[in-house]
Amino acid sequence: MENVFGYVEMRKKKDDKAMTFFRSWDIKALILSVLIVLCSPASASVISISSQQHVEVVDGDTIKISRLGGSWVRVRLSGIDAPELNQEYGLESANYLRNLLKDRGFIIQSQGRDRYKRILGIIQLNTVDVNLEMIKGGYAWAYRRYLNDLPDKKGSQYLTAELNARHFKLGIWSQEKPISPWQFRRGQK
Repeated sequence: MENVFGYVEMRKKKDDKAMTFFRSWDIKALILSVLIVLCSPASASVISISSQQHVEVVDGDTIKISRLGGSWVRVRLSGIDAPELNQEYGLESANYLRNLLKDRGFIIQSQGRDRYKRILGIIQLNTVDVNLEMIKGGYAWAYRRYLNDLPDKKGSQYLTAELNARHFKLGIWSQEKPISPWQFRRGQK
């Protein structure tokens, strides 16, 4: 019996050592996780653009912002897809965005970067979601492929805005059979 108890005691000590070892790894993993979060760029950060900065509208879902030194930063509006410039309503879409942003300061809620290294973002002009306004006016589609990536359930707002624009035949929806930008791009290749 002593051997059995002795064995049980030894086993218990080994288990305690193992638990201490794993606890120390839990703490190390926690510290490492916190450091990674603190040291990596936030997935959703805010970029402030003053009315003095030069902003160029590339098309209805992309803008360029000048930086010191003459370089440019491209920003792709999250959750929307606007007609290409050489597509029907492409110029109207770009002009609508240009008018919304003209000589105004705004913020960009960044969602990170896309595969082309453009900043993905939601443009806020005071309390107005510019991306949503593009859809409401009938100048962009709700980009279903990426709606789940948007914060604060904006995806459902974007879909509702598109349905309303379709119902009232605004912008691109005034056409008999509008061609989505992704279908248009596929046809161009």
